[in-house]
Amino acid sequence: MNLDDILFSIRDWNNLRNPQGESLINNYFSEGNSFLFDPEDFDTSKSDFLHVYFGVADEKIKVFLIASDEDTYSQYDTAEGIMPYISIASLKKSILLSENLGGEIPAPEAIARIQSWENNHTTWLAAQALTADNIFQAFAIPSADIENGHKLRIYLGLKSNPDGGNDLADLVVFDEDENGQLQAISRFFDMARPVPPFGAVGVLKESNFYLLERALEI
Repeated sequence: MNLDDILFSIRDWNNLRNPQGESLINNYFSEGNSFLFDPEDFDTSKSDFLHVYFGVADEKIKVFLIASDEDTYSQYDTAEGIMPYISIASLKKSILLSENLGGEIPAPEAIARIQSWENNHTTWLAAQALTADNIFQAFAIPSADIENGHKLRIYLGLKSNPDGGNDLADLVVFDEDENGQLQAISRFFDMARPVPPFGAVGVLKESNFYLLERALEI
């Protein structure tokens, strides 16, 4: 995919974020509940967050990942452009079985969130499409959640809303070793943030998500 393909894909996802398009999104999520990301070139010392965008192409969900410090007009306007910094992933169905995990015991809450997505995402998406924030456009994952050296398998999750109402979308990150075995979570961060809602200031400000801003201008 080239940059225009990615922008159109993000735009098409946004156009489905409504009660009329929700059923299509639900159908697309039957493809899987997780995706792979190789953080080899992700510099945690330079970028505070990993931006994760969702898109639709060829009737499948695509995931686009880029470091927040590269997700800018300034990077787009350089000679090399922004495309070399975008990773593309597809959804895959991955069942979280105990025999696929490493020696440490994962945080029960993290596993519960993954299971909640598996069991409830169909009704959650339908309900979320009726809310002011609507279905997520992107996520911001803190660099502290990312371990370089192995591929990461990132699961969709749902967590309880402390303010009541519909659950909140979440991403749960596992390290995957060279044999494809998931390494159990030894520390658990409650910091991945879906957008919207965007912040008025700070890292979750809408203008900090350059790919989304460009896609919605098409």
